[in-house]
Amino acid sequence: MSDLPLDGKVCIASLYSASFICYPLKFARTSLEMKIGMMHATSMNYALAFEYQDEEIRSFWMKNVLFPLDIVFVRRGVIQEIVHSASECIYPDQIVCPSYVSKLACDLVIEFPGGWCKHHQVSEGDRVRLI
Repeated sequence: MSDLPLDGKVCIASLYSASFICYPLKFARTSLEMKIGMMHATSMNYALAFEYQDEEIRSFWMKNVLFPLDIVFVRRGVIQEIVHSASECIYPDQIVCPSYVSKLACDLVIEFPGGWCKHHQVSEGDRVRLI
């Protein structure tokens, strides 16, 4: 995904304060891009968005992801759930690679570098805007 151009920014407004933070953003647009996600990437200095037309339970697999990711599940512009620092999985036996499944239906999933959400105090209930 590192070869994709930057599409804009993701901005997150805190539910508990007047603060907001923005971060560079790329979209996984095609089914192949959505399937590959951050597989085999060696670094990440942007967020990767997976936008869906419908609201469903979403599942993300860390197979061949080389570093931890924060996985943010969003519904109608509001963060529903955050998986902090989902573990990388580089094992040859894919059975041991965990899947991270949303507890609620969502229409947007955003991956950030692991630890980004805690560092910036991003939490459930915060509002998300893609610009």
